[in-house]
Amino acid sequence: VLLSYPNLLTRSYQIPPPVLYQLAEALARQKGWQIISSQAPQGDDGQGNLNAIRRSLLGWNNEIALRVVPGPLGALIDLRGASMYQTPHDLGDNGRAIEDFLRSLDDSVTEFVQRNLAFIEDEELPDVVFDDFVEEEGDALDAQ
Repeated sequence: VLLSYPNLLTRSYQIPPPVLYQLAEALARQKGWQIISSQAPQGDDGQGNLNAIRRSLLGWNNEIALRVVPGPLGALIDLRGASMYQTPHDLGDNGRAIEDFLRSLDDSVTEFVQRNLAFIEDEELPDVVFDDFVEEEGDALDAQ
């Protein structure tokens, strides 16, 4: 699956889990998915789960499971999709749908962050010196 759809990995976003969940649920509804269960994360440390039915281009119903959990820098989201019928192959429909959803979610998160950025007054930033790096580079140049 990853060879065909390398973007279907768990995504990490630098926003709180409840915010990511709200954006994902709104996007699922916007795409016309029928929400069959929804449990939003309770606070920044909670897990959120959403299950939805999505109709494929071929007319098959597919169940999409979405999970939002806390991550090291904000929130993580992953999605899984499966046909609700015994079919030997979905011709890549679920993979493409999830990939499209994640691209759209990237756009929604970017828009959210841009609208909610905190502007900080100009402050003098400390100088960062990489003494070891500079010395190693100098040694490498001297050796030439």
